[in-house]
Amino acid sequence: RKKNLSLRLFAQEMETPSESMVDADLLSCMEMIEHCDDVDSTIRALLEFYQPKKMLLSTPNVEFNPILGVEGFRHLDHRFEWTRKEFQDLCKPAAVRHGYSVSFDGVGGPDEKQPERGHATQIAIFVRERPFERVVPDKGFCENEIVSTVYLSDTEKREQEKRNAEKFMNTELPESDESDDDWEGWKDDGEEELTHAETEKKGGWASEE
Repeated sequence: RKKNLSLRLFAQEMETPSESMVDADLLSCMEMIEHCDDVDSTIRALLEFYQPKKMLLSTPNVEFNPILGVEGFRHLDHRFEWTRKEFQDLCKPAAVRHGYSVSFDGVGGPDEKQPERGHATQIAIFVRERPFERVVPDKGFCENEIVSTVYLSDTEKREQEKRNAEKFMNTELPESDESDDDWEGWKDDGEEELTHAETEKKGGWASEE
């Protein structure tokens, strides 16, 4: 990694967005909108309050479900699943209303036998075409940050390791309270200290001739 990567995690409602994420370079909303009860409010929050320079919005393509062997929705929490036309009919007027252009793509597929069903996941790519103008939500902004961390770049990581090593090398170790005398006559617990002669009697040392 050439640059430091800052990670901040927020937990909050769409109607009260985080002001620190307003006017972001990119907003990625992958497989999210189909879990929302109020689609219009969600789209408004994304394009009117957050106003990213670019936004990726993906959702399942219900036309692809038969290829997956899925009857009904793909997940129990999905409020809906759209055809490609339904998805585009939502995104195109929203883009015009909020000053964005939008194009469409997908991932997963198309299937070789049924290419007419399109991709498994459909993606709308929004690009802001107007200058940024700050808009305050009705409920105001909210900063409910729960995690914040920084992943260092390779260069910064090496510099930090170098600084840590230099700091360690320049650290004076505390002097020990024990003297050399404390080690003289050391013996195992419960073992008596034996003289050379006594040890010879017990066969502990071989006598030199």
